Amino acid sequence: MSKPHLLAVPLPAQGHVLPLMEFSFCLAKQGLMRVTFVNTELIHGWLVKDFLDRDSIGEDLFRLVSIPDGLADAERRISGKLSEAIWGSMREKLEELIETIRSSGDDVTCVVADQGMGSALEVAAGMGIRRATFYPFPAICLSLSLSITKMITDGIIDIDENSNKRPEIPFLPNNIPAINAKDLPWVRYGNLTNRQHLYLILRNNEAAENADWLLCNSAFDLEPAVFSSYPNITPVGPLLARNRLGDSAES
Repeated sequence: MSKPHLLAVPLPAQGHVLPLMEFSFCLAKQGLMRVTFVNTELIHGWLVKDFLDRDSIGEDLFRLVSIPDGLADAERRISGKLSEAIWGSMREKLEELIETIRSSGDDVTCVVADQGMGSALEVAAGMGIRRATFYPFPAICLSLSLSITKMITDGIIDIDENSNKRPEIPFLPNNIPAINAKDLPWVRYGNLTNRQHLYLILRNNEAAENADWLLCNSAFDLEPAVFSSYPNITPVGPLLARNRLGDSAES
């Protein structure tokens, strides 16, 4: 019987690719699954050049493939363009890739996608494929993202007025400090409005919470308060890729 086939889809951004790649490689290295690792064409070119272990396992267990993001070089520097591509052209190309795999007589058992790639999780759901969400950063950051709906409901943040109603936001119990509202990711990141960022986060959250598994690049002993408060988050880290790649391991 053929091994289960995992399709891994990282967010094409700094800090997101290597942790999911390490997780996927570990599964393949242990012989648990065959892995197809999907990147944009740009990132795929970097990884093919620097992937030091590509000959130690074989393409039958770990395969690097690419899909286009549909962006010109100049567009990749414009805030919001990547999100448009993720929910537009990349979503379509990912579905085409899965169809191509199926038409070859193979199948995809599970899609593991970065928490910022909700479109990939939606594609998998629509095609009847089991899904896992992968978060490459500490669990406390994931729990903040998953708390947004409650913070809106409780009146802590206002999605319509593009504002935060409290200078400090009480977060989790067990001695985790409050978060300054000015440090919230959707306040600091890019030029999109608060409302646009929150909409994207909430859409990704919905896809993540509907997945079969919610994985995080952390360990229980590192963040016991968070994992106790969010028992649906499964720690699978910390995952390091320093020995897996060449120059790319520093980015």
